[in-house]
Amino acid sequence: MTSTAPAASAWTPDELRLLANHESLVLTVGPTGGDGPTLGVGSTFGVGPTLGAEARESVEIGMVLVDAQLFVRAYRGTGSRWYQAARKFGRGQIRVGETTRDVVLHTSGSGLGEEPDPDAATGQAVDAAFVAKYGAAAAGLVASAPAREATILITAWTPSKHR
Repeated sequence: MTSTAPAASAWTPDELRLLANHESLVLTVGPTGGDGPTLGVGSTFGVGPTLGAEARESVEIGMVLVDAQLFVRAYRGTGSRWYQAARKFGRGQIRVGETTRDVVLHTSGSGLGEEPDPDAATGQAVDAAFVAKYGAAAAGLVASAPAREATILITAWTPSKHR
């Protein structure tokens, strides 16, 4: 990652332990309400009219930590509905166990200014982390070229950094 990447300290030590000890997370893309970022738009996956936060959909996905940064990938590539929603909205929530956290979703072209760098070393580290965590099958899914293009860096939403 380049120096424009968010600081790894955005996640607390307790959050990093929680993330490291779970196989997956539930990602909900779109407005979060509460203290988190609210975008005033509704449909999570970019289809249909603006419906409000109650219409948001969620997806359970595998995740990895690399250098205290959280990554997910759409194994179907950038055409995946939830990847497209993440790119469009750039915000959401993750749920890991019983913990829910407002987050910023950094995708290529998200316009957030802190986008993943196509740095080969980082991509290889994410590939290796997925294979180490999920086994050889991950190499054909989330370590494939289409999935690599659909990498999302997830950072904890911190009001002072993102308002």
